[in-house]
Parts: sequence; structure tokens; C-alpha cells
Amino acid sequence: MRELGSATTAQWLRELDRASKLTSVDDLQVDQLAASLESLPDSDPGSCKSNDHHVIALAQISGARMLYSNDQALQQDFKNTALIDQPRGTVYSTLQSKAFNSNRRAQLRRHRCRPESVR
Repeated sequence: MRELGSATTAQWLRELDRASKLTSVDDLQVDQLAASLESLPDSDPGSCKSNDHHVIALAQISGARMLYSNDQALQQDFKNTALIDQPRGTVYSTLQSKAFNSNRRAQLRRHRCRPESVR
């Protein structure tokens, strides 16, 4: 939420929340898990290659398994089964395809974030 802080985004998020289409996760939980991920040595298979520890922490806590990003290091982290697994993460990038195709729409319809306990 902090990272998406523009007024337009805040309005969009409020509308999603009113429509019960927004999953909210405690910032403190995300911050704690992100700090834990950041403290791992680079040699650990569960360490992040990107500087987006908070994105990975949010996915682990919320159960989100679809990432929309052109950040290749973050994409690599999201596909790392030591970080995101059961189910595995999928990545959508406009670098590969500009189209928001029917397959991606179907994935969004099927998926619901389910908060789970932190590993």
C-alpha cells in the first residue's frame, strides 16, 4: 500500500475494498517477513535476487501467485520455488506480450488470495 501511494491508486484501492475485491494484509507482518528474507545470505536458496523482499513477503503471506512486473530479478524470485510454492507463482510481463489475453483473465477469475500463516 505504501508503495502504491498516489491519490489515484488510493481511490482505486478504496473502490476495490468497497466491492470486497481487495485482500488487505497487515503491514507489520509484511515488514517482519521482508526483514527476515533480507537477512538471508546470498548463498541461501530462499534468498531474494531482487531488492523487492516486501513483494515476496506479501505473496507468501497473502497467497498471491500472479505477478505483473517487468523487473527480471523479481520475476526470477517469484519463480523460485524456495520462495513461492504450492502453488507456484506465475509471471506476466509486458516485455514478453503486450496483450492481456483470455488465459490471464481466466487465471485472475480463478485465483483468490488466501492469507496463510507465515512459514
